[in-house]
Amino acid sequence: MSRHAAAVVANPGRLFADGATTTTLEISNINRNGTLAPNGTKVAVTADPTTFGSGSAGGAILGGVVSGADSRFRIFTTVGGRVTLTYRSA
Repeated sequence: MSRHAAAVVANPGRLFADGATTTTLEISNINRNGTLAPNGTKVAVTADPTTFGSGSAGGAILGGVVSGADSRFRIFTTVGGRVTLTYRSA
C-alpha cells in the first residue's frame, strides 16, 4: 500500500461564509512513500463534494488550470514539493 502525505496550512485560518472572504492555502511536503514530489508534479484540488469525500461546504479554488478530466478540479504544479493557492468561502 502506498502512502501519500502532505501538510496544509491556511492563512488566515478562519473565514466568513460570505462568498467573498479568501484564504491562502499552502500544501507542502507533498510526498509519496516519503519521497518529495518532484518539481512539475500536477496536483488536483477541489472544494466541491466528490466520491472521495462529501464534507465540503463549497466555496471555490481560485487559480490553477481547470482539469480537462473533471471541471470540479483545478490543477496546480509543484515547486519544492509544495503548491500555494487561494480559496474563497461559500
